[in-house]
Amino acid sequence: MDAVESVLAETAPAPKTRWRELSLSGLSAILLVLSFPKLALWPLAWLALVPFYRSLLATKRPAGVGFWLGFPLFLIGCYWMSEIQGSSPADRAIPWIGLALIQGGFFAIFAALSGRVLPRLSPWIRPLAFASAWVLFEWIRSLGELNFPWFVLAVSQTSAVAHWPPLMLAALTGQWGLSFVIAATNGYLAEAWIARRGAYLGGALAIFGVASFLGAKADLAQENEQRSVTLRVAALQAGKDVPYGESDGIYSSLTLQAERDGARLIVWPEGVTAGLGGDEFRRKTFSHLAEVGRADVLVGSGERDPRTNTVWHFSPQSPTPNRYDKRVFVPGGEIFPLWGILGPVYQRFNVTPESNHVPGPRAGVFTLSSGVKVGTIICYESVLPWLARDCVRDGAEILTLPTSDATFGLSAGPHQHLAIAKLRAVETGRYIVRAGSTGISAILTPWGTEKRSVPLMERGIAVQDVELSDHKNLFVRWGDWFVGVCGAIAFGSVGLAWRARRSV
Repeated sequence: MDAVESVLAETAPAPKTRWRELSLSGLSAILLVLSFPKLALWPLAWLALVPFYRSLLATKRPAGVGFWLGFPLFLIGCYWMSEIQGSSPADRAIPWIGLALIQGGFFAIFAALSGRVLPRLSPWIRPLAFASAWVLFEWIRSLGELNFPWFVLAVSQTSAVAHWPPLMLAALTGQWGLSFVIAATNGYLAEAWIARRGAYLGGALAIFGVASFLGAKADLAQENEQRSVTLRVAALQAGKDVPYGESDGIYSSLTLQAERDGARLIVWPEGVTAGLGGDEFRRKTFSHLAEVGRADVLVGSGERDPRTNTVWHFSPQSPTPNRYDKRVFVPGGEIFPLWGILGPVYQRFNVTPESNHVPGPRAGVFTLSSGVKVGTIICYESVLPWLARDCVRDGAEILTLPTSDATFGLSAGPHQHLAIAKLRAVETGRYIVRAGSTGISAILTPWGTEKRSVPLMERGIAVQDVELSDHKNLFVRWGDWFVGVCGAIAFGSVGLAWRARRSV
């Protein structure tokens, strides 16, 4: 019996150890929750998966330990889903618990597949295979109409200290490279725990050191590529979810104040007005607002015919506005997949097939009156790296992010969503102007920090001069190339495991 089998024999599950394995997965879920906002104890992410990794190697039923990682992670971490308005406690619980069950199922599939491969690999290779499989799993969770890539490991690091080198690795690899490094570090720490050998700690230090070195180089390049040309921008926040009948007046007043503060680009939150497509008089009013203040104004509007989530660009130099229609929607919020199965649940919330939004045809890049190109992603679109990347590839020198988050009150939801936006800023090397109706509105730097912000549920304006950039870093140019690297490692690991099985 070789060394790998000896270790596994020591940790093989007897019936009485089954609950220990599930408890280890639950412990990892709790540690992960703590590493993300609100508490944002980001160093915990570097060891949060150690208990899960050990239970994955020890169990004969890996799907179970996977479920007990994903289910409590989303049940506790996404408790803010229960803030969604409903007519009864059951209506509030259905989306929240349903999401946790679905995500728990995804994690069970991940564990079931990786749990068959990892025990047959060398302890030195296992952490790399685990990290590759984890990244592929994160990537798959970002695909299709059921996408919900929350709690991506890389996002936890946006709460770290300024210019944290591992975070800056995202400028080269996107979020995937940083998630890989965190998962692999967890794997080597777990191997050291299982084998009680300090040599595996060297693996953790090596991969962390390489990531830090590359991240520091990317940080320096990001700094050097910022141009001296600046633009004064403003993000508006009413501080409450304002009814449509009042929103135009409140945000017009805030716009005038921002114009007096010298802002040349002013961003309203997502969907704070409605029906601009069919109301020429109101469009002319907003055009006049931009013309008088000599500022470009981006206005978030919910349109009905067809149903779109739209940002209108009003220029001081043109009476005709341009528009960007959101391209990717919130599953169960703006689109309603699997109607044949989930139709009765949707109907409980007064949703019909006509409630589905219509996606826009192209990336949202506006040319301002000054000639500056501005990219726009709307709310949930910030969770998908390729949408912000598309804007920058199309020439955006700065990004805007109108959002809402009003539904989730003072919970962790808005803080988690803000953390995701910070990662998009690092990946693209662009400042992001994030405007939320209740917050958190902020001016985000290409290093994932807040330059200016307005606290949650307070009325205010975030105004800041920001540097423009036309540089396209490695991630912008090559996209999800690191996912391909992880795919190669994962398939190679399957081949090694198959050979090991045949040799037994």
